[in-house]
Amino acid sequence: MQNLKIINIKILLTILLFVFFMLPLQTFATAYSVSGTQSPDVTTINTGEPIGTYNGRSIWSWLDPGNTTRYLSWVMIDTDDDAILDYGPGWCIGYDLPSDEWGCSGNFFTTSPTPVGLYIAIIGSSGTVTIAEYVPPNTTPSAPTLVSPANASYTSDTTPTLSANYSDSDTSDVGTTNYRMSSGTAQNCLDNTNIVASGTSSATSTNNENTTYTPGSSIGSSGTYYWCAQNDDGVAQSAWTSMGSFILDITVPDIVAIDAGASSGDRTSLTSNTYFKYTDTGSDDQLSFSWTDPSSVSDDTFYYELNADSSSTITGDELLTTVTPYIDEITITEGTSYFHVRPKNGATTWGTERTFIINYDKTNPTISNTSNSLGYLSNTQTATITWATDEASSTQVEYGLTNSYGSTTTETDTTTRVTSHTVEIPLAPCQLYHLRVISKDQ
Repeated sequence: MQNLKIINIKILLTILLFVFFMLPLQTFATAYSVSGTQSPDVTTINTGEPIGTYNGRSIWSWLDPGNTTRYLSWVMIDTDDDAILDYGPGWCIGYDLPSDEWGCSGNFFTTSPTPVGLYIAIIGSSGTVTIAEYVPPNTTPSAPTLVSPANASYTSDTTPTLSANYSDSDTSDVGTTNYRMSSGTAQNCLDNTNIVASGTSSATSTNNENTTYTPGSSIGSSGTYYWCAQNDDGVAQSAWTSMGSFILDITVPDIVAIDAGASSGDRTSLTSNTYFKYTDTGSDDQLSFSWTDPSSVSDDTFYYELNADSSSTITGDELLTTVTPYIDEITITEGTSYFHVRPKNGATTWGTERTFIINYDKTNPTISNTSNSLGYLSNTQTATITWATDEASSTQVEYGLTNSYGSTTTETDTTTRVTSHTVEIPLAPCQLYHLRVISKDQ
């Protein structure tokens, strides 16, 4: 039952009676007049409903079926010979029936953002005018619905902005949304426990509008947070409703080091910026890489690429990514190249780019310009051995009295490798010597 606000106004009965009798009879003709019974006209859409009473007099209302615009119609039945008039939108004045029972009906449109109330003036036999105002019943606003952030999403913002939708079936009802954030669980938020931030949005300008709330200070450290919301139209509030969760990650991802190896079973045997040969790749020109990434609140995505650029090159436009701290079967070519990796966490925070320097040489140097035999040497106790290579290499000789050799010179030209090589070896008189030359590239 809706409320009737009662305002008593003293007015001279003679003036009211004058107004009453001066009104022409057609003023009383209404589309839905009802007399003598508490029921609406048969042409109305339903049986109506009581919206209030005054001194035993019932006031009824219903919807007009003949108009697409919603408005209220009302009827008041009086059996006490009082007069009635309506003011506000529309106009109606009551009159006595022969049976000493009379009725009056009127209507008003509810098209404005804030509907004007229905006012009914009742003229009593004592000369008192009582004004009853019809106050439409309030409908509880709908439960809020999530707008942002998306459920289980990541953020690095310690004062994250939350947004939910406010809606109310009462077209004139604007309102606000109450917000809570909990560091515990979704139920904690509903129970108002472990709350790290709470507040209320600004008022909406319509009955269906998205609202926002931003905490005034940091909600805390990295972790999962749950939030809930409640809509309030100023009279009634919806139930607190869970909106979801988000993950706060304020860490910066970092790769400690990159290692490499021949396969998925060996990703660590090779050292950055150190030359290795074909067999070190498993004889397939492919390497596997792995790296160490400290624990992160959010799962990191790793961007990687292989190129000839020693500087940082990863921008986020790369198509090659992985969510595991390793990648296998990267094909390499001879020479120096660079394998780059850069991490980005779920909150879109970038870490430092790391690089593994690949020095790969799969081709052995070719030795030339040396004889199979030095012939006979006389009047000397040393022999000078010379040869050439097709690429910069080190210098070394193995020699001895058998083809198993037995003696080896110190490997030279390792810092700066050369293509022309010379080694002197000591000899004993009257002996047959065997020797071989050795050159190693990088």
